[in-house]
Amino acid sequence: MTTAPGVLRSAWAKWARGVEHQQVLARMSREWAQAGERNRYQRCDNATHRDDEVLRMHWHLAEAAPVPERWGVLLGDVLTNLRAALDHAMWAAVCQLSGPPVQPQVVQFPIVREAARMKGYRKELQLLVAQEVWDLVEAVQPHHLDDPQRHPLETLRWASNIDKHRFPHVVRRAYQTVGPILVRSAGTPLQVLSEEWNPGHVEVGDVVAAATLRRPADARELDIAITFAHQFELQVGELPPAWVSLAEVMDAVTDQILAILGTLAGILGDELPDVDSLETGAEHAAFAPEFGGQTIHWNP
Repeated sequence: MTTAPGVLRSAWAKWARGVEHQQVLARMSREWAQAGERNRYQRCDNATHRDDEVLRMHWHLAEAAPVPERWGVLLGDVLTNLRAALDHAMWAAVCQLSGPPVQPQVVQFPIVREAARMKGYRKELQLLVAQEVWDLVEAVQPHHLDDPQRHPLETLRWASNIDKHRFPHVVRRAYQTVGPILVRSAGTPLQVLSEEWNPGHVEVGDVVAAATLRRPADARELDIAITFAHQFELQVGELPPAWVSLAEVMDAVTDQILAILGTLAGILGDELPDVDSLETGAEHAAFAPEFGGQTIHWNP
C-alpha cells in the first residue's frame, strides 16, 4: 500500500532532534576538555634512591575538574527524543493500517530483554499493524542476544527510563592506552623490565600506568613519557552495572534507530526525508568530530 510522503515525518523529526542534542553535547565536551588542564597526571618514582638497581615509577590522576552537570541534562534530551522516534513510528504504522487507535496509551514501540515479555505486546499491538511491521519489531528485540544488555535498543530503553525517574545521567572519566611507555633519554638504551596499564574508570588518586627499568650506571637525567587517551563513559545497565564509552553509545543507538526508521519507511511506502530538512546540528561537528569528546594526553 503506497501512501503520501511524510507518514513518518514526526519520527524523523524526533530522531533528528536527538542527533542535534548529540552534536551539541559533543561540541561542549570537546571545548570543555580543550579549555584548560582539566585532568592533571603526576609521575612518582624512586629516582633519588641511587642504591636501588631497579628504577620504579607510576603515573596517577592528581587533579580532575568535575564533569559539568549540564551534560546529564543534554543526555536526557538525546535519549527522550530517540526513544520518542520509535514510538512515533509505531503510531504511524498503527494509524496506517487500523486508523486512530481506540486505546492510544498502549501504542508504543516495545523493547524487551526477556522473550516472555513479548507475549503481552503481541496481544495489544500485533493486529494493529501490518505483519511486515510486526516482523521488524520482533526481529530487533534485545532478547535475541546472549547478552541483551549490550543491545543498542536495551541501552536506550534502560537509560531513557532512568532519566525519567532519577537524577540525569552522570558521565564519568575513563582512561585507555594509546602507546607504550617511551624512554627517550640519550645514550645507552635503558632496559624496561615491566610495564603495567590500568585502563578503565579513573578517579583522583588512581594509578593509570607503572613501569620498572634497569637503573643506568651513570647519573644522567631520564626522559620518560606515556601517551594515553581520556574519554567519557555512560552507564548503560545495572544488572550487572555496565559502562560504555559515550561515543560508542551515541553511535550505536542512533544508527540502530536510523536503520529501523529506514526499513519502516520502505514497509509503509513512505519516502526517506531530505537530509537537509532534518536539522541535526551539523554546524557543531567541526568543533567536536567525535560524540564522546575524547582527548589525547601526553605526560612526562
